[in-house]
Amino acid sequence: LTPSLPSRSEPPSLRIWNSRTLREAACLRLPPNHRGGITALCFAADLDVVAAVVSGAGGSMMSFWDINTQLMVAETPCVRPGFLAIGCNPLTGTFVTCGAGSIAFWTLADRNVDRKKGIVDRGATLLALAFLGATDADNIVVAGSEDGALHTWVETPESLRAVPTLAVVEAHKAAVLDLSP
Repeated sequence: LTPSLPSRSEPPSLRIWNSRTLREAACLRLPPNHRGGITALCFAADLDVVAAVVSGAGGSMMSFWDINTQLMVAETPCVRPGFLAIGCNPLTGTFVTCGAGSIAFWTLADRNVDRKKGIVDRGATLLALAFLGATDADNIVVAGSEDGALHTWVETPESLRAVPTLAVVEAHKAAVLDLSP
């Protein structure tokens, strides 16, 4: 399974497609209160879980789905609406979301979700994410912003509640719309 083709449909569902055969691999039924859109989603490094930011009548929710059972395993309100990108750190399995003046690090353990807030310099709007490094010592999260800067964080077990900014580099004269390691 190469779940790289998600889509949303009515009634509210998230469909996962096999990118080689274009056959539906899973259909994840969204609760009826999720009438808005899926604003961002990504797969865990092991491809067993999909995380989605879902808007609805009560605001945005961060939802986690088990692909194998096709069931939602956890859901929690997003503290800030308007996440523009989500990614999964392949080294730690942490889901990272970013948007207007925010970055958050989400950990899923069984049915429990823990969120750590990242500190964003200058209230930048972050548009894209990438993950660098192969060990805990060089586990760097990079986000590109609308003002052309690259913001970096080191995600460590020691950063229990807040993840401080490592550096901000003025990289471009225009927005950084995409990053790839």
